[in-house]
Amino acid sequence: MLEGTVTETGEEFFKALVQNLANALNTSGAWVTEYLEESHRLRALAFWIDGGWVEDFEYDINSTTLCRKVVEERRLVFYPERVMEITSQDFYGAVSYLGIPLLNTDGALLGHLAVIDTKPMGDNARLLAIFRIFAARAGAEMQRLQVESALREREERLSAIVHALPDIVFVINEQGYYLDILTDHEKLLHGRKEDLKGRCFHDVFPCEQADFFLDLVQRTIETGQSQIFEYDLKLSDGLRWFEGRTALLHVTIEGRRCIVMVLRDITDRKRAEKLQIENKYLQ
Repeated sequence: MLEGTVTETGEEFFKALVQNLANALNTSGAWVTEYLEESHRLRALAFWIDGGWVEDFEYDINSTTLCRKVVEERRLVFYPERVMEITSQDFYGAVSYLGIPLLNTDGALLGHLAVIDTKPMGDNARLLAIFRIFAARAGAEMQRLQVESALREREERLSAIVHALPDIVFVINEQGYYLDILTDHEKLLHGRKEDLKGRCFHDVFPCEQADFFLDLVQRTIETGQSQIFEYDLKLSDGLRWFEGRTALLHVTIEGRRCIVMVLRDITDRKRAEKLQIENKYLQ
């Protein structure tokens, strides 16, 4: 029954799901919606009726007796016959209706799944069991998309913050390997971000400087205290100075302890200080 949905995700998944559901239950239509909490509306993610698709289908929950009961009472609603007599509404000539809310693991409403038919539906355990199977699959996919969207939004916010800052942020493990690099200032790195990830200090720097950085990492891990330091680095545009600060990460990555190292380019400040000293000396 669900075979056609296995390889699909997103919009194509929901289209495959409602079409297969209508075929499995031999109904004239099936649709799945997402709940728009702010406007108290339902928007169809896929709506299959009479052998075709209904596009851009969205409606106020209060405008339909059937879906309102499903959404507001958070329960399965089944009218095996006489829908128009009960609701006084003609919805695609529906004689029977079956709908169920789709909830996330916290019980919050995600949307609903429903089928209609132009003939009575048999009130039997098999029909309800099949319907619940499809509903569980629809709810799981909706929650997956919701989590994915939230993660994407979080990553976009983090990326925007990082790009707005002048700092360079490294995530480094206890062995001195670069796990992640967050910066919009790649010219201040000792190589390209993609080339640095997965490499250790001793792959990148001369031995003495690599030992210096590794010692900072290990002291941060051993003491749990931030280390503040300065160093200079010869880059393609000349010698630059950096001020750094470390902080212990209270989680392990791939079984290893890690730190965050934040660097800021202080070259302009150093040059200004040097110029000030020279001017004072000349006076």
